[in-house]
Parts: sequence; structure tokens; C-alpha cells
Amino acid sequence: MRALTTLLVCSTLLGCSDPELPGLYFDVSASLASDGCNQVPVGYSEDFAYRVRIEPGTTDAAVAIGPDEFAAGSISGCTFTYSSVVWTQERDAGDIRWILEGQAEIQRGDGSCGNAQDWLGTEAFVVQSSEDPTVQPGCRYEVTVVGSYVGEVTEE
Repeated sequence: MRALTTLLVCSTLLGCSDPELPGLYFDVSASLASDGCNQVPVGYSEDFAYRVRIEPGTTDAAVAIGPDEFAAGSISGCTFTYSSVVWTQERDAGDIRWILEGQAEIQRGDGSCGNAQDWLGTEAFVVQSSEDPTVQPGCRYEVTVVGSYVGEVTEE
């Protein structure tokens, strides 16, 4: 059964590099909700395959794309709250340091949280410091993230 679940998840996620990674898999779409960092809003829309790894026996969880976990937090009921380390983005006008803060209502395709979407949340990129004079520290670039539950890969 595990092999079938793994095969289904991998084929659904197209191009997953390691079908053995345990976690809950979601196909999500992120799109611009608000841009408080740029005078002229910078549009954004991208699709991802998220993997949520829950630490057994705890509420601790991490979210990843492929093998790379990019944020960690905790799950309480249906609510997953997470944040990242500080990232540095190099720009011609100067480096920007930012963190990602996210919150989502997640469910395993069963409607147990009362949402039409299995992943329904927001992510905010919050600028911590900026050498770029056009981007102010503290500004927020927010995206809406929605998606569907794909399946679960478990450890043997």
C-alpha cells in the first residue's frame, strides 16, 4: 500500500525527486494579495507542491518543497502557523533580508475543517532590513495560498 501511495503522490506531483519523503502533500497556488513593499505592485502567481512533515507525537511541523524545508511551526486543530529563518535576497540596489510568516487552515481532503479548499492561507514576506532604498524595513508582501490535498507518504 505504501508503494502505491508513494507512486500516486510522485506521479501527481510530477518530477518529485524523492518519492520516499514522508509527509502530507498538497498542490498549492500562491497569488498576490497585497504589496506593501513596492510603489508599483509587483504581481505574483506560482504553483507549488508543498509537503508538510509533522513530528510524531507533537504539534511541531515543517513545510517543504521537495526535500527542502523552508519554514517550521506548529499545528493546532486545523490551523498551521509557520515562519522561516531570515533569508537574504541579493538585488542590484542592495541586499534585502526577509522572513516568511504563514498561516493556513489545512485538511486532508475530507472537509473536516469546513473549507472548500484543503489548504487555505496566507504567507507574508516581511522585510527585516534593506540596503535597497526603495524597500523599507517592516514592509509586507502578502500572498494568498490555496490548494488541494494530494496524499500522504508515511515512514515504514
